[in-house]
Amino acid sequence: MFTTRSSTWKRFGLGLLALAIIAPQSLLMAANPSIPQLPELNWEKRSDWLNVKTDVTPRAVGDGVADDTVAIQAACNMARNLDGAFSTVYFPPGTYRIARTIDPVTNRPMQGHDRAPINIRGHGRSTRIVWDGPEGGTMFSSRGMGYSTYIGLVWDGRGKAARAWIDLPGAASHTKHQHSAFMNFTEAGCGTAEEGGDYLDSSEWRNCLFINCGKGLANWRYNDFNWTIDGCNFYDCGYGIWNRNGNFYARNCHFERSKQVDIIDVGGIHGNSARRCTSVGSRSFLEHKGSGSIFTIQDCHVSGWTNPDFAMRVGSPTLIFDCVFTNLHFRRSAY
Repeated sequence: MFTTRSSTWKRFGLGLLALAIIAPQSLLMAANPSIPQLPELNWEKRSDWLNVKTDVTPRAVGDGVADDTVAIQAACNMARNLDGAFSTVYFPPGTYRIARTIDPVTNRPMQGHDRAPINIRGHGRSTRIVWDGPEGGTMFSSRGMGYSTYIGLVWDGRGKAARAWIDLPGAASHTKHQHSAFMNFTEAGCGTAEEGGDYLDSSEWRNCLFINCGKGLANWRYNDFNWTIDGCNFYDCGYGIWNRNGNFYARNCHFERSKQVDIIDVGGIHGNSARRCTSVGSRSFLEHKGSGSIFTIQDCHVSGWTNPDFAMRVGSPTLIFDCVFTNLHFRRSAY
């Protein structure tokens, strides 16, 4: 009888732990029903895909309770070191709990700016990687991993991790994030490092969600070729898109309830643009402080901003056309 009751309480305790890990997303979605979910991606595993639950030792569990850090790190290392035998790490549906940064390593030589790309596939809203490490941690570090792709993942920092995915020293190009969500990060959901990072030439984010992040997508480093940000949604972030030195195209994006500003360009040296974007209930839509670069805004709809002074503030040339602003307060300011 004692053994049975002990087992019952053990299972009950594990269930509570799993609930505590999963709850933040569910509560956030319930409180804000306007926030969409990622699509369900129904992959069929290919023979050259490395399954984190079956093809590495130890195996990942994906139940939200077990620590899957070692299994995921091993899978990523294998994908970067087997000369193409396994180039893709596959995450079946599940909740994968990690307690320290996944930092894939490789001994393969550099090819131009890039070295040993990695491809990661998950099932969209059914594949979640959650942080259970120290405050201020980073979930995944990229080091010169150009031409890598990350498709179908929910990254959840649970209000403890600083960043989900970050590019560290080692310039990379043509990195792609698609059908992925970045939520509950204190610093930034995705982007380059503020200190010690490098640039991400010609990289893209398509159909991604950024929810409750200090900065949704942050670019601190110079990049000579544009970032493409297409069909992405930003909810309850401090800043939606933060651009320090690079240049970007934002297309068909939606911003809602940004605490500071939807888009900020604080030093871009090339022309940036936002086209066919919408904003609802954010503090303001745009701050453009670029060093002489032109910012183009076309066919954007902004409503319900909460800043009493302005929806946009610009200090460099800005071209605006075919836009709609409700209750507009606009001024030009020098910086």
